[in-house]
Amino acid sequence: MLARILNRDLANYLVIGGRQLGKSSFLKKIERYYENNTKVQCYYLTLFGNNLLDILKKELGLAEKVSQSTVLEKLGNVEFGKSRLLLIDEADQFIRDEMANNFPLLSFFRGLSELGNCHFIFVGFWDLYDAAINYQSPIRNFGQSIQIGKLEADACKKLATEPMKILDIYYQSEDLVEQILIATGQRANLIAITCNEMLGKLKNDQNVLKQENVTDGLQCETMEIALSGWTKLTDDDEASRLDRIIIYVTVKKGKFNKKSLIKFFNKHNYTCCVPELEKSLKRLELAYIIQRDNKGIYTYCVPLFRKQLLEEDLITLLKQEMGNQVR
Repeated sequence: MLARILNRDLANYLVIGGRQLGKSSFLKKIERYYENNTKVQCYYLTLFGNNLLDILKKELGLAEKVSQSTVLEKLGNVEFGKSRLLLIDEADQFIRDEMANNFPLLSFFRGLSELGNCHFIFVGFWDLYDAAINYQSPIRNFGQSIQIGKLEADACKKLATEPMKILDIYYQSEDLVEQILIATGQRANLIAITCNEMLGKLKNDQNVLKQENVTDGLQCETMEIALSGWTKLTDDDEASRLDRIIIYVTVKKGKFNKKSLIKFFNKHNYTCCVPELEKSLKRLELAYIIQRDNKGIYTYCVPLFRKQLLEEDLITLLKQEMGNQVR
């Protein structure tokens, strides 16, 4: 993914994925790449709500009270032979506001890109994706979409082993490393949590990691916290409810398809239109909770996530979402 961006001329991109999947690290790697590039002025901007203009004022050395038009004029005023690259993290609220106001800034940004003055990499989750598939949205063809998911297996192995080697700590067998990769679904942050937990509980004279160390690392409280937070992936309460229902219905079996979900809803007289169901499934995919194969079969991405949910009272949780329609 990095090669796709860094080995080409500057362009616009939409980087989409759930929380804690490495999107910010992805952007920071791009920022470091251009750090000493004299032809590309690279800015890494993390939004809090929709404060993009305020951040731009600071980055461009402008006073707080200057007008929007002054900010945009300054942004587009680039020396001949140079370009600006804006890496915009946490862009969902910005995109929501743009959609509500007929995309005033995005339309201007598109013009700057066409002139070659500025390019933009927006990073976000559902709102960014939803806007990107909206035919009436200028962001639909604004840039190429890149979806962030699991880290490559080789990189995961390095993440789990190379820092340990620096500390003169080794695994009793390679199978233990593979166990970590499988359990975490190759999510980089979960691998880091596991390793950090193992290090924290090592005895002073221990330099070999065994099965019990890996088990403790995978089952720690920090891991449980990292795997939580999935129950509200969007500000739309009904959409979030559907997300939760899908998980509670399917997590025990582990494999399912759209047809089996529709059958379940029909059986329990639960109203759910197909377009909303498809959106919910896509949202859960982007969050790296489920994944779909080429036959339309969905499975769970992170075995630890599924294990954690299977310890819950799924019937009670499902009844809370669907009422007494569940038997």
